[in-house]
Amino acid sequence: MGLEKEVNQGECIPCDGLCHKVCDGVDVIHSGNIDKFHNCTTIQGSVEIRDITFSGFQKFHSHFVPGPLYKEMHPDALEVFSTVKEITGYLSIKGSHPFFKDLSFFRSLNKIKGEYLTPDKAALSIVKTSIKTLGLRSLKEISKGGITIHDNKDLCLLNQNNWNEIKKSSTHSIQIQENRPEDECVSDGYMCHSQCSTDGCWGTTSEECFSCKNYKLKDLCIGPCLNTTGSSRNSRSNDEICFTKTFLPGLSLYILNENTKELFDGHVGDDGLTSAYVTTHNQYQIWIQRLSGNAKPIEAGGTGGGVAAGGDDQGNYSPGCPKQKADWRDFRTSEIISTQGLVSTNDSKCNHYVGRTTHEGDLIPGKFFIDNQELYISWGGKEFTHKNLQLLVGYNYEWIPGTGKNIPPCAVRGGQTVDGTPLYIGRIIRPGDCSEIGKVNSLDGLCYVGYFSKEYSYKDYDILVFKNA
Repeated sequence: MGLEKEVNQGECIPCDGLCHKVCDGVDVIHSGNIDKFHNCTTIQGSVEIRDITFSGFQKFHSHFVPGPLYKEMHPDALEVFSTVKEITGYLSIKGSHPFFKDLSFFRSLNKIKGEYLTPDKAALSIVKTSIKTLGLRSLKEISKGGITIHDNKDLCLLNQNNWNEIKKSSTHSIQIQENRPEDECVSDGYMCHSQCSTDGCWGTTSEECFSCKNYKLKDLCIGPCLNTTGSSRNSRSNDEICFTKTFLPGLSLYILNENTKELFDGHVGDDGLTSAYVTTHNQYQIWIQRLSGNAKPIEAGGTGGGVAAGGDDQGNYSPGCPKQKADWRDFRTSEIISTQGLVSTNDSKCNHYVGRTTHEGDLIPGKFFIDNQELYISWGGKEFTHKNLQLLVGYNYEWIPGTGKNIPPCAVRGGQTVDGTPLYIGRIIRPGDCSEIGKVNSLDGLCYVGYFSKEYSYKDYDILVFKNA
């Protein structure tokens, strides 16, 4: 993403994350200017999103001379703003679209400076939109100007937001009215996560709390689960963090700062380690298995070296076709490869290739981009990229329609979850867009794919099978 280095006092040094990039604001966001905001961290000016952002429009010059015709734009394209940390002017949202549900694409936005304001003197204006939650989880300051949020018939979780802490100007007002009634929001499940404090939240997930009731791990609010025995351990939710005072040398954990209640990356054996946390319920199970000596990680097949996985030659054989074996090959980014022999989506618009990698203990199939040589997989509601991966090669495969839990007997197994649930290789064809490769979970019968940084699930999909079986 972006540049890897920047100049500081005449010296080229590595950036801390994405390199700083300033982009000019525009009158209104549309399909003709959205790409200019790629990798921007500061917008010098203002951002306006209106109905015509999504519907498209014909621009006219003076004397009604026709100008450019801007085509329709899907709200997913707004994901380009995910790197923006600061807007020097105002942010105005006045658009509706069936898929425009929140402002989470501005999840990195920390400050709106308000050097320019809307006609009603607002630095943040959200009026007559289709959004359901704000999702501005990083917003800490509106330096100048007021806040106007009204006539959003579906918008929830507003009354709990502590706007007075965010708005720094004492001369500008806060106007929040005529949005969705709180009782309707609650009845439809639009409530702060159980790990949020009473300060409120930007959305319903544990990443969107204003502050945490218990502990904070990076962007997550998490709770202790101190009882490690009996039924309570088996009923823990996957977003909890489990506490233990039993240390296993060499295992990467998180360490608690008792003063701030925040967790940070650590390693067992670090000086001053007093408490260790294991991330997610599944990883907690892995730790217990290792302590008891039951876990036996092995290599996943291919030419050796690359992706580690657990299981019994998992992903190489199909239970219904024991004579068929998938051919997975390790890929390293230093290699210059040909697409000859790679298994693809067979998409004439944008061909993706079948690969797999390990993530949080799971071995997960996904889509390989030949241009940037990265594998994209979905996990836990998000999309992730990996460079350490395997690619599926050969010609004895085909895509056939699939639905739900009806896994064909000769489906190609692409991996498995940490608890041994088989994962198969699925394909989703999005009308008018690229095909996506993802994982089919044999337990719930859904195909999970990632795009625009999020994970989506589908009941109907295509599934990869061995042909001539």
